[in-house]
Amino acid sequence: MRGVTKIKTMKKRLGIIVLAITLAAAICLLAIPGEPQYQGRRLSQWVRLLPDLSFFTADYYRTNNFTLGTRVSPLDAIGLTPERLSDALEKKQAIAALDALGPAAVPWLISQWHAPVSRKTKALLFIAQHSPNWVAAKMKKWGWFDRNEAAITSALRVLGPQAHSLLPLMIQKLSDTNPNIRGEALSIISAIFIEKEDLPLIRGLLNNPATRDAGAQILTAKAPHTVPPEELGAWLMDSNQSVKSAACLAVQKLGPLASCVLPQLIALAHTNDLKLQRMALNCLEQIGAPAADALGELFPKHMNSGDSGLRLIMSLMEPQGDLDKARELLQSYINADPNRVPGLVTLLIDRSENVVLKSAVFLRELEAVSPAALPALLKVLNHKNMYMRAKACLALGLMRSESSLVGPALIKCLNDDEIVVRLNAADALRAYGSHAADAIEKLRARQATTNLVEQVCYSNALQIIARKGL
Repeated sequence: MRGVTKIKTMKKRLGIIVLAITLAAAICLLAIPGEPQYQGRRLSQWVRLLPDLSFFTADYYRTNNFTLGTRVSPLDAIGLTPERLSDALEKKQAIAALDALGPAAVPWLISQWHAPVSRKTKALLFIAQHSPNWVAAKMKKWGWFDRNEAAITSALRVLGPQAHSLLPLMIQKLSDTNPNIRGEALSIISAIFIEKEDLPLIRGLLNNPATRDAGAQILTAKAPHTVPPEELGAWLMDSNQSVKSAACLAVQKLGPLASCVLPQLIALAHTNDLKLQRMALNCLEQIGAPAADALGELFPKHMNSGDSGLRLIMSLMEPQGDLDKARELLQSYINADPNRVPGLVTLLIDRSENVVLKSAVFLRELEAVSPAALPALLKVLNHKNMYMRAKACLALGLMRSESSLVGPALIKCLNDDEIVVRLNAADALRAYGSHAADAIEKLRARQATTNLVEQVCYSNALQIIARKGL
């Protein structure tokens, strides 16, 4: 009997303890003021879905509709698995929630951003530590005491375009003793739309040695919208290297609109400082046609450097460039040393995926002036690095050569051991349409794979090739 009585007493006490904990937690939760809600979920619940998410990544989630097997880029060999798809859709929903809440979410986020632990949070932590595991797990899941600084910073970046009022506070935080706070403040500023009226704040940062580097980074991101090109010309001649670098990056973003700073850029391109030369060349390339004469004058100086010569020519092949001037420089480049063509092709494929995606015009022109260009590109299909082979397939699909050598070489790549190479080979064959009819049998055989991404890729290629073959 004593044992039964003891068990009943313990059950009563346990029930009272659980009830007390639940009431205390509910009181603490209700006492947290000002937290906005969207579609029945608190802001903190949405924020926890956004760790390490930048403003630009947020735009990517806003504008894309994700489905199972979607490839994020040509070099993405995996595609969206069920787990990755679920994560992408959750982030998309969280960003939509923040966009809907807009400025109303900012005060609460700022109150939580690097704020000291409040008494309420301490109370919740105490309750969680002295509660059964399932109670503590629920409290953590509901976000009653779990505050992720990275996620809060990400949320503020997502809200940047709607949070101009944060600018003075974030600029003040750039002088904080905590380097993490300084870095996060800078990343939040990069997402805020800065108006011309805010330019004195940037000048103030540049004039302060302690914040000059941060000011230079802000200048890089915001100058195209806020700084007159004439003022950038003065900053290009600044004695501080950070300010010069930032001004150069800003000029690159302005492109042809910055043609008024050509004299300063040409002066930098003739200095003995290799870093300044590279920055000036980058600016001239982005300015394009207005800088064609300057690029032509600089070409003899840089043509022996494969990387600089390649970039100078490709810049003039951009839509805003001068194609005739580019052809002239390319011809002189090849005439000076025909043996440099294979190295030039390998150099191009070894660049970033974005550069390869922009290389179609260059490759077609190179094939026209040098018979060694296409064999050099086909040779890269046997490179030991799978990403070099994949990018070579990508380049062949973009240039759409009329050579009969391309089809068999790409069909052979469908047997590559690496999926990323096979996918890019299939995409390239699709670009050739009916000229790739010989690949139909191989693509149909490859459809037997169990990999969903490959199935979709081969099916798409077959549909295009068959349609163009009719």
